Amino acid sequence: MRCTLHRGLLGAALLGLIALAAVAATALRYNLEPEAEWKYKTTTQAEGVLTLAGPLGAQPIPVSIKSVDTRSLKVIDAAEEDGWFNLETRQIDGTYEGTISGQPLGAGAQSLPPINYKLKMNELGDVKDLEMLPAEGEAAANNIDLQLNQLAALAQLTGFPEEDLEAGDSWTKEIELQGAEGEKLVATIENKLIGLSDTQATIESTYDMPLPPTDGVLRMGMDLPIRIEGKAAGTNLMVWNTTEQCLETVSSDSTIDIKLYITGMLAEPAVGKFAVTSSGERITE
Repeated sequence: MRCTLHRGLLGAALLGLIALAAVAATALRYNLEPEAEWKYKTTTQAEGVLTLAGPLGAQPIPVSIKSVDTRSLKVIDAAEEDGWFNLETRQIDGTYEGTISGQPLGAGAQSLPPINYKLKMNELGDVKDLEMLPAEGEAAANNIDLQLNQLAALAQLTGFPEEDLEAGDSWTKEIELQGAEGEKLVATIENKLIGLSDTQATIESTYDMPLPPTDGVLRMGMDLPIRIEGKAAGTNLMVWNTTEQCLETVSSDSTIDIKLYITGMLAEPAVGKFAVTSSGERITE
């Protein structure tokens, strides 16, 4: 259950921090040169209740989880399609710790099962062809094995319009997610450039998006088929480095509602509601 909760909660972590004085209009773009690489460290705190249905009625279970994740985003090469590039994002290090009903999840910090994937992206931050990369060795044995690559499309919260922007300008970005049975879900993100200087742009975004039904396997001595679905809503801030054309710092406040189905264990889905805060920064050393 802790791995499942972690996967559901990690889907929440994106975007950045500070407002600055306005300057002339500028075009915001990613610098997608082959071999370019950025590294980020993100800390996420989630507090909420997971409610289980049982013969004696609903059983609310308080849950608290904190995770620290360091990962890279690297441009591999130019894709065949004009203007698109092949990228990979890989976990460098990750830990989590928390409590369920006040009891600790293991002895101290536990290693996060790695989530690595490849994708295609253009300089506007549009993402397509997301594909999970297989885990290796011991990590593969411990992996919850959820196909959560669609949630990586949340990275499009940092997407930009074609036009030059001035402080105060707004734009809308849509993300298409695909459910477990092929259904299409569309999330709409409203963005506003709230500050612009010679070196930084500050963007605020709000969203209310579905988390598509996602099938997977929970390995707990036996393979248990599971499904997670739900929605996420929140407000994010991003500080964008206009000189190096990359994300600099991130922060987020959001609410996540999930339903967790475990075949053979729960007749009714467990229902969870979590308040999630996160902050991240680019690592340059």
